[in-house]
Amino acid sequence: MKILYPEQYAESASQVDYEALRQKGVRLLLFDVDNTLETYNTTLPGRETRQWVRQLKKQGFQIMLVSNGAEKRVERFAASLGVSYVYRALKPLPIGIRRALEKAGCRPMNAALIGDQIFTDVLGANWAGVHAILTKPLSTVDDEWITRIKRGLERKVIARYLRKEGKRG
Repeated sequence: MKILYPEQYAESASQVDYEALRQKGVRLLLFDVDNTLETYNTTLPGRETRQWVRQLKKQGFQIMLVSNGAEKRVERFAASLGVSYVYRALKPLPIGIRRALEKAGCRPMNAALIGDQIFTDVLGANWAGVHAILTKPLSTVDDEWITRIKRGLERKVIARYLRKEGKRG
């Protein structure tokens, strides 16, 4: 079950404890796009997202998008943020995450993946050996049918994780 547990669980990507990650030696932040940075049907990042990504860069973090999405969408999103990207990452398989690490010249221990799904983002991060950070999804309204099924299972995993951590959800 531990492979499904994140290192951190946050309300949103902007609420992650980035200072704690920095203290652990994290220098590369890998972000999922859909329902992590913006909702599924949002074509470009909003002003608030652009501002805090800019702030993370000023703090010395390297930023990269790692998405299972198609190249056109991920490329436009990344260009708007001024960051690199890996599309069709095949998460939870570690292939795309490893491509991102190689592209950034970074070791797994110095990277964190921030995403909203346990069975793609957290599992993929843990398999790849990077820090796994789970956020609540920004929206579940436009989730595909398979994602809706996974969200039900995720609620059980999150509840168990929070009990283990002595926290409330």
